[in-house]
Amino acid sequence: MPGIMYPRGTLVDPPFQYDPSKPAGVTGGTMHPMFRKVKEQDIDQLKLHKLVFKNNKAILGEFTNVYHPNHADISSEEFMRPPIFG
Repeated sequence: MPGIMYPRGTLVDPPFQYDPSKPAGVTGGTMHPMFRKVKEQDIDQLKLHKLVFKNNKAILGEFTNVYHPNHADISSEEFMRPPIFG
């Protein structure tokens, strides 16, 4: 069973693919996101015991304002070019 952090396109056993009859890696032969499950290991990796609580609330993760363009709208050269910050 794929974990919650497995990205789309991951090669998995046929029962977890979009189309179990397809060979791995072809259209339909990759992981269908509906089969991802949160596992105990995923929860452990959050390190919840390290959170600082205030008024019974804590911040988990952080926010970023890094812009990601729609990859369908850019050329392969632009996609592979390192980002420029500043």
